[in-house]
Amino acid sequence: MSKKYKFLGTLFFLIGFIFYFYPKIFLFFRQKQVDGVLLMQKEKIPKFSNKKYLGILEIPKIKIKNFLYDFDSEENNVDKNVYLVKGSTMPNETYSAFILAGHSGDSKVAYFRNLDKLNYGDIAVIFYQQIKYSYQLTQVYQEKKDGSILIQREKKKSHLLLITCDKKNKHMQNVYVFELISFSNV
Repeated sequence: MSKKYKFLGTLFFLIGFIFYFYPKIFLFFRQKQVDGVLLMQKEKIPKFSNKKYLGILEIPKIKIKNFLYDFDSEENNVDKNVYLVKGSTMPNETYSAFILAGHSGDSKVAYFRNLDKLNYGDIAVIFYQQIKYSYQLTQVYQEKKDGSILIQREKKKSHLLLITCDKKNKHMQNVYVFELISFSNV
């Protein structure tokens, strides 16, 4: 066999190898980066997606890990994801009120279905701009479901607020108020 055929055979083998394994290698490194740095679930990562997310919500006790999207993103929609409420202030701002809403029913987008299992003192985490913000549940209250909501919180503290419909009374919504307890670089 001539050197020319050996070279062509090796070249075709390498090209085939690259085409076959490149997507798997790319996805592996993307998942490792997200798992290792941002602690996301692999099945929540859109494969080969260029959708940019703003941050991540994690509540370990009830196994919530979800991407959060910017106000103007088409993915920032309560019927697709956890919704970042317009008027929220980002976790890195002084005395922030980071407000998220989600469904609590039985559908596949009912990301807040288990919020009622939380107790005072439970932890929620927001990963935002390479910083991990840890919050502790300090208050739960109800509001009438009428298209508006009164936010009850201490003004000189930073908070994460989670809003969802009450499971027993469809005319009420529950507000879970978490207070910032720490933040650190990821």
